[in-house]
Amino acid sequence: MEKFPGQLSTDVALETLKESSKFSQHRSVLRQDNLHGSILSYSNSRYVVDLAVRTCTCRRFQVNGIPCGHDVALIYQLRGQPRDFIPTFFSRVTYRDTYGDNVKAIDANISSLLMSEERLSPNLNMPRGRPKEKRLREGERKRRDTI
Repeated sequence: MEKFPGQLSTDVALETLKESSKFSQHRSVLRQDNLHGSILSYSNSRYVVDLAVRTCTCRRFQVNGIPCGHDVALIYQLRGQPRDFIPTFFSRVTYRDTYGDNVKAIDANISSLLMSEERLSPNLNMPRGRPKEKRLREGERKRRDTI
């Protein structure tokens, strides 16, 4: 079981995990071993959870990488912490590393670009209204088919 202990996650990941924790309450957990289990929902639907490969049959765990309510129910049954199963790309360190570099400014004088005389004007020669359809008359169709 791969865990990421002690990491600080982003607020979005923690909020999603908090919602999953509320959803996981009062679920029947049928544990198969330390990494596998079945969760029985209120509507008697059965969800199969595999923590080793991070899957659930509801597919929420595979889509966003954060444990869904079914996974959280099994993790609590195993006496674990759900935040230990949040991937490292949701950590604050990874977020800071990703967005830490500033975008470099362009070394150009904006006022000289605005005052240059090479500006192109828009095409204003479009006629107003709907364009006329170019229809072929009976005689023109016959001539066109023979060509």
